[in-house]
Amino acid sequence: MHIYTRSTSFNADLHIFLSKFREVNIASMILPDMSIEIYERFYKNQFEKERVSVSFLITPSTTNDRINRIAETSKNSFVYLCFQTSVTGGALKITNQLMDRYGEIKSICNQTPVMLGFGISSKEDVVKAQQNCDGAIVGSAYLKALKIGEVELFLEEILG
Repeated sequence: MHIYTRSTSFNADLHIFLSKFREVNIASMILPDMSIEIYERFYKNQFEKERVSVSFLITPSTTNDRINRIAETSKNSFVYLCFQTSVTGGALKITNQLMDRYGEIKSICNQTPVMLGFGISSKEDVVKAQQNCDGAIVGSAYLKALKIGEVELFLEEILG
């Protein structure tokens, strides 16, 4: 049996890392690969001490109890709702069933903002996301535009 322990140097490095967030006015960190259980057990106190809010990813299949727990933990940030269980950069196809579930999730999250991501790549996607969520996260599509030097055009298209 292995028991996970963190070294003193790790704790010091985390403190420095999180304190840098405040220095550059970053208010929140998305923790895509960390469970809320690991966060609460090992990191919550340090994040709260440094006043760095967190966001966790959920999917439409996440249980309502877990969504509620994540929304409470992320109340000073947002809940990152993946439009479906998939990988980032995929094509977006929001069905009526998914739209209904997004509405349920928004209701469960109460005052915690819900941002829809994973596959958002057009103005139409953003508009559709905003029907039942507080906003949209555009990641991969922006990075693709950046790579080919078309950021301004992309932003005009998605925001215009």
